[in-house]
Amino acid sequence: MVVWQAKSLLHGDLAIRVPRQRFLKSENDGEIDSRTLLRQEAIIATHVAQLGIATPEVIAVHETPLGDGIDFLAYEYIENDSDAPCEFELGELVRALHDCRPPLTPCAMQGKSLADTIAERVVRRSEAIQRISGTILPTPSLDILYELLGCLDSRRLCLLHMDIRPKKNILTRRGAIVSVIDWANALIGPPGLELARIQEYGLLSPEFLQGYGELEDSLEEAAMIICRLDTAIMLAVVFLSEAPDRQRAEHFIEHSRELLAMLGKE
Repeated sequence: MVVWQAKSLLHGDLAIRVPRQRFLKSENDGEIDSRTLLRQEAIIATHVAQLGIATPEVIAVHETPLGDGIDFLAYEYIENDSDAPCEFELGELVRALHDCRPPLTPCAMQGKSLADTIAERVVRRSEAIQRISGTILPTPSLDILYELLGCLDSRRLCLLHMDIRPKKNILTRRGAIVSVIDWANALIGPPGLELARIQEYGLLSPEFLQGYGELEDSLEEAAMIICRLDTAIMLAVVFLSEAPDRQRAEHFIEHSRELLAMLGKE
């Protein structure tokens, strides 16, 4: 999607989120209706704002009749300088999100359980790596992955952002977090799933963990490895297809191999 800055006589400075096309296709996610993503963004952003979490006010979701214009989401424009956020404050923010009750079932789950969702996309993305690069990863079967991930659906389920990245979805001013945006990758699941992704992003620092506080319900080791693998394989596909960078793709393919080796020892 593309985000434009605009001005409104009634609402002042706005950000306008516009899909490049109605149906978005990628090697990572297949085909997704962008209209459902805009609706999801509006619902979750409005929900977390009501709970006191800093996020832009949603002004309007415009859905155009078929064949006549484009859909878009208009929301409050937040001034930011893209400075790195305070890691303690980032941990506090993620904990606050995890304390939110989910307002809907996210698009990424398509009505499936979390264990099914993660298992299926690990296999699908492994196949994408093989198709694009010829690299074969020793990924377990769907049945084995599902068995190892079955614990996910019995844990405390909360709202997971699943794309906590400074300078992209965490807006700051002089290091202070002023907003969290972009709920396209949201899931409902245990906090450990998001913490596994944050670990793979290199953000799970001691300061972050201090801000986050005690993790009351840790995942089993095998499930945690698969949750980390979910991120590593996703990033490998990103750098093979969506943002081609062979060196970074090879890094994440090799890291995926390392995680699969760890999984094999469990």
